[in-house]
Amino acid sequence: MLMFGKTNNVSFLHRIQTLFFALIAAFALFFAAIPQVFAQDQPSITLKNTVLSVNPEYDDPLQFGFPSVLVMYEGEIVSNNLSKITFLVPSDAEMYSAGSGPRSQYTVGDSLNTSGTSNITGWKEVSFIPRTNYFVVEYYMPARGEPDRFIPFDFRTVYPISNMRVIIQEPRRSTNFNVSPEGTVGSDQEGFKVHIYNNPTVTPDQPLLYNITYTKQDANPSQGASGSGASSNGTLILIVIGAIIVLGAVLFFLPQFRSKPQRGGSRSQRRQAEREARKAQGKSKFCRYCGKPVQDTDRFCPHCGQPL
Repeated sequence: MLMFGKTNNVSFLHRIQTLFFALIAAFALFFAAIPQVFAQDQPSITLKNTVLSVNPEYDDPLQFGFPSVLVMYEGEIVSNNLSKITFLVPSDAEMYSAGSGPRSQYTVGDSLNTSGTSNITGWKEVSFIPRTNYFVVEYYMPARGEPDRFIPFDFRTVYPISNMRVIIQEPRRSTNFNVSPEGTVGSDQEGFKVHIYNNPTVTPDQPLLYNITYTKQDANPSQGASGSGASSNGTLILIVIGAIIVLGAVLFFLPQFRSKPQRGGSRSQRRQAEREARKAQGKSKFCRYCGKPVQDTDRFCPHCGQPL
């Protein structure tokens, strides 16, 4: 009887231990599955076929009054859920646009936030809800130095990127333009000289850095709202040509205007002119009865005999 009771106690303890370890294993599996469940709810976002254009001193629509760099970034969004998308821009950048593309059908992003904080020093976040799977982001950043410019352009991404092209444009009237690292030199559709870089992949832990240097004696942009550069030269030429045409027309028609009688002036001036014209007709007298001419010495009209 004693041996039987001891055996039952051992079996009971064994079952308790088995149940305890089974519960631990179940909790472990449960907590291991929680991140996967939440991960399924989080959208998976990557970017592809992106183009990053860096344009020093291209235009100045915001009227900064100092040299700036136009940065245009656009491409395609690959996501299982088009929810909020976030981009990193320099803290000293001035936003120009952020929204959905393609560029020809651009619309401002829904719930746009251009002042989001970032845990990366010197950067801020721009976020919005895209309406299409294309994005467009544009901002301006200062170009430092005078007349020797130095632009340490840095690029960071929140999402992995596949097939990214970087195009750095040389401003007009600049000299000694140099980019490190070196790229492929070509020209764009506007005739600017550009430096091109093709990056098959870019990841969040792989920032891109391009050191841009050049010399420029003026602070006027290549073109744009300020109307300087080549555009201002063309405008000046048109003004000079227009002035010459107007001056020629005045010299041609002025003699004709002078030969014609003047009909202007006030009523009193016209009346005075009429009086002067009458005086110029002479001192001749006429008979008030028959209207025929008479002499000053005549006391009677020699034609009708009436007294004068």
